[in-house]
Amino acid sequence: MINNTKLVAAVPFVQDDPVDSILKRVTETLLAEGYRVVGFLQFATDEVGECRRAIEVENIETGERHQIMQTLGLHARGCRLDPHAMTTLTASLSKAVEFHPDIVILNRFGKGESEGTGLRSVFETVAIANIPLLTPVKQSYIEPWVEFSDGFSISLEQEEQAVLVWCRQAIKYARRLRNAA
Repeated sequence: MINNTKLVAAVPFVQDDPVDSILKRVTETLLAEGYRVVGFLQFATDEVGECRRAIEVENIETGERHQIMQTLGLHARGCRLDPHAMTTLTASLSKAVEFHPDIVILNRFGKGESEGTGLRSVFETVAIANIPLLTPVKQSYIEPWVEFSDGFSISLEQEEQAVLVWCRQAIKYARRLRNAA
């Protein structure tokens, strides 16, 4: 029922699940239907180089791609997430959220977000603004996600049609909330 629609949804996944391709297709469908979608999609490149695979995110509105991992060397053990890149992404997305898009799709709730960094402030801003938010959450970060989302999110199956149904319902519900205000 639309009255019970939660405006935040997570798609749990494990390594090598096709969650990124599902989100890409969902994004393309929503854009084709005329919805204003902002956020980032994630792509792992096949470049190996000094470290493991490179990770890029693509700005849904502009198509620009940004590398979000630092090169720390072949034997590095620490987090490779580039804090400068994340700050830049946070700033650009925070600006886009000010104009109340129909939905925000974020590439991950992961280690940075579970520790209070990464795109965490964007997650918070979007949730407070009653804008629908969709994100994948790797199985190893489900517990921090549940702690963070504190009952205001739902979990979706990794199935394109189920995700699209939730997106459309959440957008409709958010519009009702904005119109009632």
